[in-house]
Amino acid sequence: MSEKQQNSMAAAMQRRKAAPKPPQGGGVAHTFREVTETTPTKKTTFDLPVEIHRTLRWEALKREISMRDVVLRYIKEGMERDGITPAPEN
Repeated sequence: MSEKQQNSMAAAMQRRKAAPKPPQGGGVAHTFREVTETTPTKKTTFDLPVEIHRTLRWEALKREISMRDVVLRYIKEGMERDGITPAPEN
């Protein structure tokens, strides 16, 4: 990783740490990002190569959004490009 990229990443991480934190309640639910969408969601776990994870994390930091939002955007764009529409919920 270049010196410039390391400095940019450090600055992005500092901005994220300095951002106001949402009020925290108790319990495990507040450990994870609170989903505020009206669309039902399903938690999924999968392994990524380290280089891809690092790149996605870097993009999320640069854009000051969650990694979840970056990954979701790429999935939706790929599905649209391939002509795939989400199946309706039964």
